[in-house]
Amino acid sequence: MLVLKKLSKLKEHRNFRVISEIIIVGLIYIFGQISVSILLKGFSVDSEQELLSRPGVLTSAYIVGGTAILLALAVILKLTKTKLSELKLGRPKLKDIGYGFLGFGAYFIIVRILLALIVLVFPSFNADQAQNIGLQNASSNLLPIIFFALAVVPPISEELLFRGYLYNKLIKNKISVLTSALIVSVIFGALHGQWNVAIDTFTLSMVMIYVLQLRPSLWATITMHFLKNSLAFLVLFIFRIG
Repeated sequence: MLVLKKLSKLKEHRNFRVISEIIIVGLIYIFGQISVSILLKGFSVDSEQELLSRPGVLTSAYIVGGTAILLALAVILKLTKTKLSELKLGRPKLKDIGYGFLGFGAYFIIVRILLALIVLVFPSFNADQAQNIGLQNASSNLLPIIFFALAVVPPISEELLFRGYLYNKLIKNKISVLTSALIVSVIFGALHGQWNVAIDTFTLSMVMIYVLQLRPSLWATITMHFLKNSLAFLVLFIFRIG
């Protein structure tokens, strides 16, 4: 009985709730990765080299991973009785899209300046290292589905998970806007791997959260994310730069 009372008090502690939310997001992300692993096993893909030689399977993996995240998040929202409106996802409005475009422009300028400063201080830092997504050699027939896998699925799934769910849960637990923004952005950046990409996505996340303060609609950040990934798609697959 005493243990249950202590556990009940622990659940009421803010730090416990915050850590719990971060763990939930981590588990949702891991579920997405497990779903991808199951898919690859089903296609008998046993190595990274073999995966890179099968762009159709890799594209499917991107879509399955994002879809799994959305499904797992939907379950969590159901269990916690959290409405989509609490994640700032209402009906999209033209103004939301406009803020997304303005936010993307601000992010693009800020990250260019930031990376230039980092290179100035650390000359060996490769700010232009391309992110290897493994699809650069895909045939042109796959381009529409690759665009969907890279520029549509991640902006929706990742924005709902990070800026929608995690950020708003931190704010609800009375964590300051700046601290919440840093927590979300550090996690978001770290999950993208290589240093220059991590810095880029960290900056994107911070600007996104600033935009959310101006325009509390997740459609604004989804627009920003869509624009960033669409630009990457154009650079990698249409103009073949890098």
